[in-house]
Amino acid sequence: MANALPAVESVALPEDVLLDVELPHLMSRLQVLTQTGVDVGALVEHTNTVDAALPAELAASALWWRLRAALHDSPPALPSQPDEKTMLDLEPVDPGPDPRWAATGHTPRGRIIELHHLAADYYRDLLPVSWARPYLADRLLLPTDELPAAGYAPPGPTSLLRHLEDLGANVEELVDAGLVKQAHGRDGPERLVDCFRDRIVFPIHDPRSRKDIVGFVGRRNPARDDAETAGPKYLNTRSTVAYAKSDNLFGLDGLHRHPSARLALVEGPLDALAITRATSGSVVGVAVLGTALTLDQARLIAHAVDTDRLILTAFDGDEAGTRASQACLTTLRQVGVHGLPAHLPRGLDPAAALQQLGPQALGAMLSSADDQVLVKSALSRDAASRSAGRRGADRVRSRER
Repeated sequence: MANALPAVESVALPEDVLLDVELPHLMSRLQVLTQTGVDVGALVEHTNTVDAALPAELAASALWWRLRAALHDSPPALPSQPDEKTMLDLEPVDPGPDPRWAATGHTPRGRIIELHHLAADYYRDLLPVSWARPYLADRLLLPTDELPAAGYAPPGPTSLLRHLEDLGANVEELVDAGLVKQAHGRDGPERLVDCFRDRIVFPIHDPRSRKDIVGFVGRRNPARDDAETAGPKYLNTRSTVAYAKSDNLFGLDGLHRHPSARLALVEGPLDALAITRATSGSVVGVAVLGTALTLDQARLIAHAVDTDRLILTAFDGDEAGTRASQACLTTLRQVGVHGLPAHLPRGLDPAAALQQLGPQALGAMLSSADDQVLVKSALSRDAASRSAGRRGADRVRSRER
């Protein structure tokens, strides 16, 4: 007879998992896996060996997601994968997966943040000698000595890699941090290159610890907008144990510098900076870092703003921008935040509106959203008053008969 598998209760789980409120859900799933013949102890040990540290606030959920991924891959040292029906029965009921849970590597979160601060210093020092500085000044209508925090990633394929290696960083932790990647050459072997090249880069701060830089968003050189090899217009740091773009927002830390400001949700970092610039901080622009607002991002906004105050959305003045705005407002309502759209001229985003029409015009567009609400409210009150008047007149005529 085969040796009996160890009881689930005897499996050595990380301390953060044992302290997680989701632990009972995890244990019930591990029990089912044990009943199907899976050596859960070996599975957990394997996962703890090859993966990065679990996020402390969601440790049980993250561990379960990683265990399922390991079962799907069926490493040779582990038992065969349970049948599909069993796996479907084990689908998690708790939130997940967070992209950071899948990040592998052994570099701790603190070291990744330290590397991002070193990278930010390097990029910032290169800004004055690049095309990025006059470009930003022109787009934001600002003197070059008043530009917001930004930097420049040079085109040299290994500039940042060499700089950080000189400061003591090693290749493994730079890859784990999302600052360096393997490039797949067409004719030659793979090689390590910087992730951001020939781009303006803006630091992304952790919304829960705003002093920490956890990633970057980079705007490609506009002179290469039509080049096939230029990459996406905006490039985000890939998911790491410190950063996932679905759970971060560019510019949210601006609310701490302008505590009485209103929030305006936009598509890209230049749009966010344009709104803050045009309103002198009375409205703070916040960019979604992707194609759509996620529920996690909406929760960050709900935590940061007074939910009794309407926020704004300010997307491109076209059909796609209108759809994006409505989708954001729908997501925000799910977390108790309400807002209204600012209407921009067709073909203009906030950054283009600032550059072409000036700060006063962009500020007026944002204010006009409130004006529209006031007009609609007044019309609604007038309609209600007329309706009540008609009902009263009908009652008088009825009595006279």
